[in-house]
Amino acid sequence: LLFWAYRSKIASEAEGGREKTWISDVSPASGPGTAPQGVGGDGRLYLADAATGRVLWITNLRGQIRQIRFTKDDSIIYASSGDGYLYKIDTETGEILGRAYVEAWLYRNSLSISEDERYAFTISKIGRACLVDLEKMEVLWWFDTRGGGHATSMTRDASFLALASGGSYGRIVFNFNGIALWYIPRVSWHVQIVNDSYVLYGGMLLDLDGNLIYDLGKEYGGEFVDLEFSYMSEDMSLLITMKDGKICFFKKESIGTFH
Repeated sequence: LLFWAYRSKIASEAEGGREKTWISDVSPASGPGTAPQGVGGDGRLYLADAATGRVLWITNLRGQIRQIRFTKDDSIIYASSGDGYLYKIDTETGEILGRAYVEAWLYRNSLSISEDERYAFTISKIGRACLVDLEKMEVLWWFDTRGGGHATSMTRDASFLALASGGSYGRIVFNFNGIALWYIPRVSWHVQIVNDSYVLYGGMLLDLDGNLIYDLGKEYGGEFVDLEFSYMSEDMSLLITMKDGKICFFKKESIGTFH
C-alpha cells in the first residue's frame, strides 16, 4: 500500500513543471509505519520517514535512480544511478561513502546482495554484469551479455550467481570467480536462485549444473513461456508467475509437478 508519495518542488521546477517520483525500497529493519523510505527521482535520492513522509535528507547522484537497497541494520543504502555508478551511502547523513562503476542504471530486480552483505551482483540496462566488493566498492569482474540486463540472483554465500538478460547470453550461471558454468541462449526477464540449490528462469527450474528439473511451459503451453516474473517459495511448494498482467499460483503436488 502506498500511504504517501513525496513530490519534489525542486524536481518539478528543474523539469519544466513535470514531477517524477520512484518509490524504490523500504528499510527491512524497522517496523511497519516507522521504516525510512528511499525515494529516487531525477538524480536526487531522498530519505523520508515512511510514517509521515518527512524528508530527512537529499543527496544528488547525477542520474536516474531505479534501484535502492538498505542493509539489514539500516546503516547503509546502495543506490544505482544513471551515471553508471552503484553508490554506497550513509543512511544517517546521506554522505556518499564510495561508488563502483557498473555501466548504467539497474532494473528493479538487478541488484542482488549476498547474505553477509559483502558482495553485490548487478546487471545494467545495457547488459554488463558485475560482481562488486561492497566493502571496497570495487568491481571484481564483469561480463557483457550483449543485450539489455533484466535480473540477477545469487546464493547466500555468492558461490553461484545467475543473471537474466535480453542478449545472446540470456540465461547464464557463474561461479564466484566469474567463470561461466553454463548458459542457455534464450531471453529471460527474471531469475531466482531457490534454496541455494536450484535456478528458476520464468517457468524453467534447473539445478546448479544446468540440468532441467521442470518446465511449466512444456506442461501448460505457451502462456507460461517467457514469463515476466516468477517466484518459488524456499520449500518449493508454491510457484507464482506473472505475464501480461495475469498472476497465477501453482501448488506442488509431487516432484516436478505443479497444479
